[in-house]
Amino acid sequence: IIFNAMHGKYGEDGYIQTILNSLKIPYTHSGVNASQIGMNKILTNIYAKSCQIPVNNNAVIHKNDLISSNYLIERKSVIKPVAGGSSVATFILEKNQFLSDAQLDEVTHFTDSNFFMIEEFFAGNEIAVGILNDKVIGTCKILPAEAFYSYNAKYDSKATIYETPAQISETLREKLHTDALKIYNA
Repeated sequence: IIFNAMHGKYGEDGYIQTILNSLKIPYTHSGVNASQIGMNKILTNIYAKSCQIPVNNNAVIHKNDLISSNYLIERKSVIKPVAGGSSVATFILEKNQFLSDAQLDEVTHFTDSNFFMIEEFFAGNEIAVGILNDKVIGTCKILPAEAFYSYNAKYDSKATIYETPAQISETLREKLHTDALKIYNA
């Protein structure tokens, strides 16, 4: 059995899962379809909506249009690749703000996706819900060391706090468990 600990493109997007399936090698991780959907923010939003789970208003823009027009943000938003992980090339911009030169450079050199999502910003806690064998196994509240759960906050910072189990109300916990299972099953 392969213990799949690969991240991002090829590891979480269904690519390695397709190869392992064709070779009939068992592996840990979600299957091909769930991996492809989970790594694509547009498809994930479609599935969430189909489960009556609210998603933020968003638009999709081609990488070249984002770079060439230096897109002006109309309201506080999160800019992120449609297909990508670890918060690489992900930024929070205020209303009437443009990407900085450093951010434009990061978008220019991002190769995992040619499309970016501009999603209306929503302030709140980041809570992960773990599911194993069709059952919720717990929650984790992520308290990043920075303004948001950036690449640096995930992998480089020693100050990010992972609160397990998440200290949240039982009402919220039940709602998160229900929604997580809905989208997991979808």
